[in-house]
Amino acid sequence: MRIPESTIRAAILHAEEEVRLTAVNYFSGSFSQDEAVMPLVIQAVQRHGRDQAFRVLRKAEALSQTPATMDWLISELQRDYDLADLDDDNYRFAIALVLCRAGPDVLPERKGFILALPTFPHQLRGMLNQRLDMLAWDWDQGWAALEALGRQAMQKGEFLWTDVHRAGDIIESLARYRTTRAASVLSLLQRQYEGRNEALMEWLQPLLVKLAGAMELAAAVPALVEHLSDNRLSLADESTTALIKIDGDAVVSAIDQRWWNAGRAFRAAATDVLEHIHTDLCAELCLTFFHAEEDPETKRCLAHAVLSQFVEEGIDAVRRLVLGRDEGLPPNSFDLRYRLVAVCTVMDRSFPEFEHWHEDALANHWGLGDFKPLRLADGFMP
Repeated sequence: MRIPESTIRAAILHAEEEVRLTAVNYFSGSFSQDEAVMPLVIQAVQRHGRDQAFRVLRKAEALSQTPATMDWLISELQRDYDLADLDDDNYRFAIALVLCRAGPDVLPERKGFILALPTFPHQLRGMLNQRLDMLAWDWDQGWAALEALGRQAMQKGEFLWTDVHRAGDIIESLARYRTTRAASVLSLLQRQYEGRNEALMEWLQPLLVKLAGAMELAAAVPALVEHLSDNRLSLADESTTALIKIDGDAVVSAIDQRWWNAGRAFRAAATDVLEHIHTDLCAELCLTFFHAEEDPETKRCLAHAVLSQFVEEGIDAVRRLVLGRDEGLPPNSFDLRYRLVAVCTVMDRSFPEFEHWHEDALANHWGLGDFKPLRLADGFMP
């Protein structure tokens, strides 16, 4: 049985950063709409300090915000910062990114105040304005912008990073029309182009998949599952994210129907989906697939999916996979060990090697070693 989500929420306040991250990722990785999570993230920052807040704030971008959490984020940007200090600058930038991705129910009315803050990064001002402007578009405006983006990509032969970011904002705007436009999106996913430019629609297929996910179209599940093993990485990746957003046992059942006769590429992508869906059926199938899998790399990926379900039955199964002398284990098995320790800490469970593996995790900073984050602002340069 899966442990209650209240137990996972409580672990967001745990003394160890990796345990807090494990708990927050359970919700952010599945695009949870649980408004009780962000207040706990704020409590964790206040309790354990801003110097340990950067990584957890990076995961908080996908969390639901409320007026109260928005007010706290804004108040954090009113502090004095030494922007020459990497940690100070990264903390400020991480706070600003959480604000930028807040929902349209709480962000627009605070736009002016946010942009007036001297510490709000100049690199994000255009992004914030663009997103809020697009949220006011009607369907025709949004669709015309999406087609224009596709035509530009066809001419360049690729989507640039800036194109992908713009596409995300366009799709957020279009997703508001689920009630009236779902049928047309489904038709395009099924390549029923009805006189449209077929070459353009093929270029837009990954973005149509993204739109189906943003609309949470359950009827799109069969087509999206089919795309998981597509040779185009962008299409497979967007299908993975879309299926996570759609969520639920319909997705899990569709994967189950294809799993046993599918190849390695499908199983790898499907495992990514299963890792972020949290239902009893998903937990059961993760364990079933794990026990039956013979490919070592796929089995390790399935082990991560099993741990993400926080089920008692998964602890010993994963433990046995990573037993052995330390010097004989590949790096990805250490990652799995560390995650097992973090998950068991959340669940308040133990096993014979727990103390030794926990000490090793702490000594190696949970696999990060002496790694230091780069300056986040540098990733948003023109």
